[in-house]
Amino acid sequence: MAAAALYILTGITLYASGHHLLLRNSARGTEQPHLWLAGMYLLLSGFALASAMTYQAHSPVALLSAGRFAITLGIVLWGTLIWFVARRSAYRPLLWLDVLSAAWIALLIKNSIATNSLLYADGSIAGQPAISPWWNALEVTLLASLVYTLYASYRMFMAGQRAAALTLGGGLGLLALTAVFDHLVNTGVTRSIYLAPFGFMGFLLVNSLYPQLVAWLDRRRAGGLPPVVYNLTYSPERATFHSDVSDLRIPLPEEDAVAAAPQENNAPVHNNQELRDKAPVESPQAMEPDIEPVTDSDTAQDAPAHTTTAEEPERKIPVMDQETLNIISDNLIDIAVYATMANNRFKRGDADPRVLEMLCKKVRTQAIKTRRLVSKLSDP
Repeated sequence: MAAAALYILTGITLYASGHHLLLRNSARGTEQPHLWLAGMYLLLSGFALASAMTYQAHSPVALLSAGRFAITLGIVLWGTLIWFVARRSAYRPLLWLDVLSAAWIALLIKNSIATNSLLYADGSIAGQPAISPWWNALEVTLLASLVYTLYASYRMFMAGQRAAALTLGGGLGLLALTAVFDHLVNTGVTRSIYLAPFGFMGFLLVNSLYPQLVAWLDRRRAGGLPPVVYNLTYSPERATFHSDVSDLRIPLPEEDAVAAAPQENNAPVHNNQELRDKAPVESPQAMEPDIEPVTDSDTAQDAPAHTTTAEEPERKIPVMDQETLNIISDNLIDIAVYATMANNRFKRGDADPRVLEMLCKKVRTQAIKTRRLVSKLSDP
């Protein structure tokens, strides 16, 4: 039963290793540790296979050979684990990492040259098995590695990456429980199989699914739609960040721009009726020589009965005071600043949905306020 479970675990880990290699090729340049996970899954598949072979060994020589191979892959897995955690948590005390790495390398060399590997004492394989003193050194190194990895996940949690730290710490906690259980098996407290391969499987599975879950939640939050990029028009007459706020200009409709042009030169404002009254009048013969001039009697007959001599009321042109211009200018600068902040977050890869939502709401609010002010200025 134990061998069958380990063989199934071997197949699952081999598939997971290939899957992460494919993800690494399709997501090249990202921060996801697909290559690390693929390598650790591959080591775990060999560890599980060697452990399964120990349960099917029919001779002491086969048991010793399979046990040595399993311990070798287990040591390599623990040595890779500390560097994987160092990369994930960004906590790299080089002296501590070098000491742990040197200890695992020394145990690896001793396991390869020992007669009965690190697990059994010399001369005990034929009779009653006895635990080697070197196995105690291995457990001490394992405990030191667990202390470092759990402390690194704690520092990651205190740095603000709480979800990732809880995921990393949860996988390490599961691995620590299996290590304690295997220690009880070695001391004879309980009779069971070693759970180290299943502990590593739980650790790798948690750390593999968490990045995929985060990516899926981001796609779901974004609705699965590609980002929309708005093409903003550029006017060289408008001011940039390097110009003064008072130099900003607000575009007006064509008829208001014609009427507002004399006002900038402190000239009196005339409406369209006054401009037509002051325009030079030419005789009908001069304008259209081929048309017969109209007499006064014909004009009197065709004139409508409701025509009066009263002048049309003058059209009131809105006055753009400096205070309104300052408010509009400030709103436009606020929009540019909030948009720049959002753009910088996208460039850094720090696209926090809550922060981006807040910035977009501010841009929308300032745009609505500016539009209302411009509408008041442009309405007749």
